[in-house]
Amino acid sequence: MSQSGAYSKQLILVNTASSFIVRIANIGFFIWLQQYLLRRIPIEEYSLLPLVTATIIFFPVFTAVFTTGIKRNVMVAYSQDNELLIEQIVSTIFPVLSFIAVFLIAVALISAPKVHLFVNVSADFLPTAGLIFIILVASEALKIPFEAFSSGLFVKQQFVKNNMIVLACEVTKIGLILLLLMHEGASVVDVVIGNFCATMLQGGLITYASVKALPGQRFFLSNINFEVLKLLVNYGSWSTVLAIFGMMRKTTPLIILNQLSTPLQLTTFHLASLVPNRLEVLMNQSVNGSISPVVIDLVHKKDENLRAFVFRICKYALFGFGLVATFFSAFSSEIVEWYVGAEYFSVGLNFVLLLATYMFFYANMSLTVLVEAHGCLHKLALRDIFSTFLFLAGSYTALKINPDLGALAVSASFFVVYGPLSILTHWGLTAKLTETSLYYMFKHVFGVGVLPSILTLVLLAALKPLINDIYSFMSICCLAGLFYLTVIWSVLDRAEKLQFLQFITLLRMRFKRDA
Repeated sequence: MSQSGAYSKQLILVNTASSFIVRIANIGFFIWLQQYLLRRIPIEEYSLLPLVTATIIFFPVFTAVFTTGIKRNVMVAYSQDNELLIEQIVSTIFPVLSFIAVFLIAVALISAPKVHLFVNVSADFLPTAGLIFIILVASEALKIPFEAFSSGLFVKQQFVKNNMIVLACEVTKIGLILLLLMHEGASVVDVVIGNFCATMLQGGLITYASVKALPGQRFFLSNINFEVLKLLVNYGSWSTVLAIFGMMRKTTPLIILNQLSTPLQLTTFHLASLVPNRLEVLMNQSVNGSISPVVIDLVHKKDENLRAFVFRICKYALFGFGLVATFFSAFSSEIVEWYVGAEYFSVGLNFVLLLATYMFFYANMSLTVLVEAHGCLHKLALRDIFSTFLFLAGSYTALKINPDLGALAVSASFFVVYGPLSILTHWGLTAKLTETSLYYMFKHVFGVGVLPSILTLVLLAALKPLINDIYSFMSICCLAGLFYLTVIWSVLDRAEKLQFLQFITLLRMRFKRDA
């Protein structure tokens, strides 16, 4: 392999690692914050945060039709040394995004007193819900214009700098929120205020660093070009459809539970989905973002290594997620009791169902990258539309028939639709694009990928009765972890084992050189 290829691999590794660090920090704080709030704030007030968030989460999705193609087209212009086109892209899209931001804030101010029309909120918490709504909308709206100037770090492949800014702002957000929550009478409003301040800081810093990295990102009124706007809109349309239905999958269940169940059941589902949803974002943004150029290159070259590369990534994703899912599933009831208290015992079952469903996702996690490379986003979008409506219809129907099912109705519908049924829809598309079969995917990706989890769960079930203190718990967890890694090593093929040993050797040489 050429030196450039070796450099690309190292760059992908560094960028992926920095993304992982940032998002793991975000996940850790987010999960800690939920239990902290539940211990200090009444559940009726706490439920306002996920509920109101669900009503505005679609706002940035609609802007995606304008923003999705910015980085991609600036990258093309930069590679062609076309500074004029870069200026036209920035100059054309900035006024559009600014108008959208002002419009959203105006809608928020007008709609806030009527927030009870969108969500079921008691009269006592109506002012709080309205204020949360305004702040959340303002936070999302004001960061939209920053997108016009955000391509510099992407084009120059300076993802580490971007991630360090995000990490610094995350730490700032933690400090602000903790400071605001210290006063007597603390509420969820303090959380959204702290998040707003940190979001504005992050947007400003990334914009500054981006423009410094790529000075060609300048706004001139004379460079507004409607053909450029058309280009951006055409590129972003199907991506927007995918984003919309992805958001619907995550947020609409909360609205359904709000209307047909209780705050307790809404909170139960929200808590159960925290880890799976955050891990999904982590994997998609960190892994898929890094492998996207490789997949695009393999597709356009019609390289026979495409299938092996894609399925290897999916298998490794299953290994990584499976390690988390295995231990969380084995100790779900204990984790829930420690985290939020015994009254939320039902979170455990919902949690296990969601984790099991995501195993099917990660066996096919490269699908989005594949369809982008093949230029057939519409095929994935149509499948997502079908699956989302089926999931929501199933959840709604189950709760209408038996409201007592609560969060379990949603989790069970999620498992049925996005688990076994996704094999026929989403897996089928991956099999077609990689010129393989569903049987091959099930045997060589899913079967191999979940085997360490299944065997480790059996081991933990046998050893769990032996736990009687923290030391026995840690010992059994360490033993199970070593067993999990041993199973992974046993299912790797010879080429994969060799690549792993070469990687370890490379790291050792790097550390010796730096020492």
